[in-house]
Amino acid sequence: MVMRRKRPMKNKIISIVSLVSLTIGMAIASAGCHSTTTTADQKYSAWEVETFKKEARSHQDVVLVCIYESQLQRMPLPRKHRVDSKATVVRSYKGAWQVGEPIAFYRELESVPQDWKPNVGYLVYLLFDKHTPEPVGIDTGEDWAYKPEFERALRSVPSSSKSEGRSRSGK
Repeated sequence: MVMRRKRPMKNKIISIVSLVSLTIGMAIASAGCHSTTTTADQKYSAWEVETFKKEARSHQDVVLVCIYESQLQRMPLPRKHRVDSKATVVRSYKGAWQVGEPIAFYRELESVPQDWKPNVGYLVYLLFDKHTPEPVGIDTGEDWAYKPEFERALRSVPSSSKSEGRSRSGK
């Protein structure tokens, strides 16, 4: 006959109480946590939105485009690589561009990853200063990936173009 050692009931009660306390403590602690966003992330996001607004104000044309074609031309040093893109204007916030109008633009880059993939289907804000059928050169700070925060920020950016301003002032 095998004899089992009986555990004292006191140890079982302590284990159960500890487990219940731990579970309740975790539930209370997590109840106040709705986001994993840190203060640093929030500050960066606010800085990014303000920078975007300043850039948008300083350009004549601000459009949201959907890219449907993107090609990379790799170049040997010392020349820069070039990404040529074609897109359709999805929304025009400022300037003469109209919704549905095609737009071609390019960027010159010093380096490109070996596994570069075209950004076809992406929504991008373009900030520049001319309406032309020719490809528009886009520099650093003149193309921004779509974010809803930028959409809200553009509500405070004046939408008038230079030609509208001239007609209002009578010049």
